[in-house]
Amino acid sequence: MAHRDRLNEILEIKERSGRHRRRTFKWDLERLGQMRADERGDQELLDELIPARIVTLLEVFVRTWIEELVDKGAPYVERAASLKAEIKYDFAIARSLHGGVVTVGQLIAHSISLNRLEAIFAVFETLLGVNFLDELGRVRRRSITETPIGPIIEELPVLRRSLGRLFELRHILVHELPAKRPFESAEIGEFVEAAQKFVEAADEIINTILYGEYPLTQAEMNTASGADFLAADEELSNLCKEIARVSTSDTIFAVQEHWQEFRRMEADRQTEKFGRGTIRPTIRNVISQDLTRARIAELKRWLENEQDE
Repeated sequence: MAHRDRLNEILEIKERSGRHRRRTFKWDLERLGQMRADERGDQELLDELIPARIVTLLEVFVRTWIEELVDKGAPYVERAASLKAEIKYDFAIARSLHGGVVTVGQLIAHSISLNRLEAIFAVFETLLGVNFLDELGRVRRRSITETPIGPIIEELPVLRRSLGRLFELRHILVHELPAKRPFESAEIGEFVEAAQKFVEAADEIINTILYGEYPLTQAEMNTASGADFLAADEELSNLCKEIARVSTSDTIFAVQEHWQEFRRMEADRQTEKFGRGTIRPTIRNVISQDLTRARIAELKRWLENEQDE
């Protein structure tokens, strides 16, 4: 078997994906279901193509989360060492990692086999450090009210059987030429529904692990982003006090007054296209926090150099 050029594969995927990664898996699955419901074109051919498309969407969904989790760092990058990633390191890969051309998450995500449903469950269980199947059975659909509105997956065994059958069928349709049609038309709708529920449940589980009970309404998002910004601003303020102590000069405070005005004006500039939209405070808080974090990193480097002299 020819050696796979993993680096070029990842670079080609990045090129095809464009600047902004698509994460509309649930919408893509809904569109597949709608295509069948419209009953246009060759329905028999469509039914034979849909299983492979669903599995592809699920694989990309899982690889996207692997990449994001690993690139978040601890504890996910350490847990990734337990994954059976088929990586053959060479100078080109080492140089690309060092130069930021590819990330560790991308390399691992595209070096793991996901051709079985159990492999997907095992990957999530390893990275998240939880019993993923148990979490799938418990996770509930959240609403803008305080009370969750019900489980996303009502019958987990049914979903497992349906998705397991889907992966099996995809293999038959892609790698064999069966004499008889190996599925019933009614199964296609079940596959689409099972995949939709899996994607929704997995998203909810992972986002909750990463961000806790993250806000759903715009008002909650404004409040949460504002709190994050204020925490960063307080860290910056404390850092400036430390700089003033080490340098025995209050110059940093005068500089910061001008920098804070720059931050305010820059956040206004980047969000002016939103006008009076309710989303503008959230975007503005995020931009202000990013600018503040960058300023913190800059001043920490200065402080470290100053203390080394």
